[in-house]
Amino acid sequence: MPNGSWPSLDAPIDPVFQFEAHQNQEIQKLSNIVVAAAYQLINVVREPFLSLVDIACGSLLTAALNTTNELNVAEVLREAGPDGTHIDEIARRCQANSEKLGRCLRLLAAHHIFREVHPNVFALNRISSLLDTGIPHQKLQEDQLNKFITHTKTGDISGYIGHFAEDVAKASLYHLDDVRAGGEPHNLAQTPFQKAFRTDGNLFNWMHDPAHQYEFTRHNACIRATARWDTSETLVHGFDWGTLPPDSLVVDVGGGTGRPALALAKAFSHLKILVQDREPVVQRGLEYWKDSCSEDPTTGRVSFAVHDFFEPQPILGARVYFARVVFHDWDDIHVIQILKHLRSAASPESRLVVADYITPFSISASIPQAGSVKTSTSTFDIPTPLLSNLGKASANTYYVDIAMQLLLNGKERTLLQHIHVVTEAGWRVVEVRPVVNSNFGFIIAEPA
Repeated sequence: MPNGSWPSLDAPIDPVFQFEAHQNQEIQKLSNIVVAAAYQLINVVREPFLSLVDIACGSLLTAALNTTNELNVAEVLREAGPDGTHIDEIARRCQANSEKLGRCLRLLAAHHIFREVHPNVFALNRISSLLDTGIPHQKLQEDQLNKFITHTKTGDISGYIGHFAEDVAKASLYHLDDVRAGGEPHNLAQTPFQKAFRTDGNLFNWMHDPAHQYEFTRHNACIRATARWDTSETLVHGFDWGTLPPDSLVVDVGGGTGRPALALAKAFSHLKILVQDREPVVQRGLEYWKDSCSEDPTTGRVSFAVHDFFEPQPILGARVYFARVVFHDWDDIHVIQILKHLRSAASPESRLVVADYITPFSISASIPQAGSVKTSTSTFDIPTPLLSNLGKASANTYYVDIAMQLLLNGKERTLLQHIHVVTEAGWRVVEVRPVVNSNFGFIIAEPA
């Protein structure tokens, strides 16, 4: 932190140094404690009815955030400079209703997203500046897809926010129906997503329809933004990549556009990495690599291949089968099916590395069934009376868990649930490496 203090909330974030403070483990630990304590204190001192109202009205805040994100308000305000600009000018450039957009921005400013520097004059602040893709507003007006195709320091964040604030938010309207109905958790045609979007196809089939190119491209940006759940440094330490022999092959199963592969390739020059995904995603991945690095993925150490992981794994005996943020999309039956295909392809020397959230309980609890698994500790004593999972500081884990339920009948798993699906598929979990100051972690397994 510059000068030993937290950055100003009023100043836009510097894209180059946006991670700097929170990459420091002690700073991130302190941040988590402060966030957990502050939110718990709010709920201690606030009238309980207002706490319930705050949660019930969260959908209105989501709607306001989605509106400003889709209208590219952040780009307008970045071009206006630190003094901001009047709502009439913002609305004119965004082709929106001035009075309604102004109320939307005022709601967000009341939650420290944007600043109202004078009556009806708004400017960016540290939080809202993350919505700014850095792309000229006029270019976005010409084609909104530029928001997610052009790769910038913060562009993927806009995709993450858009996917959750629109796609997930629409599906959430049917959450009650889903919980009441029960249904078969492995039936992908019985999700709130299908009801919200009036489709028989699952999320991925729906997005691969050319008619939904915008949502598909935005979702790809969202997946790239999940790199903020675990930085490149945590990926480097999530497994002993450096001990693998030269030219060891790592198969990145469901690897998306290849951002984790890029991090591994930069850190370990002796590895060969094959990124597998469905054909439309692979095409986006090739475009991403062309924009992001000089190395040609078709001839270098990193390559892409079209593969459906519900089909038998064609790469036999890879040193590592790596699955990052893949299994949370699916119920146990589908995850076990994927893992069995990997197990059938594995050699005795192969290892499985699963990178995903490991959902904690909200109260401290020992897990004797996991006692034989080596765990690299990343925890510390939580100050009393804070929740053992650090409450609000860990909220994203639970947000994503419910989102996966809504979209695909998937879920974020507890440690025992991770061990269960891995074991059922013929693997044996040998180590768990939690990420420091996070619920994210790496689960390492060998053939049983």
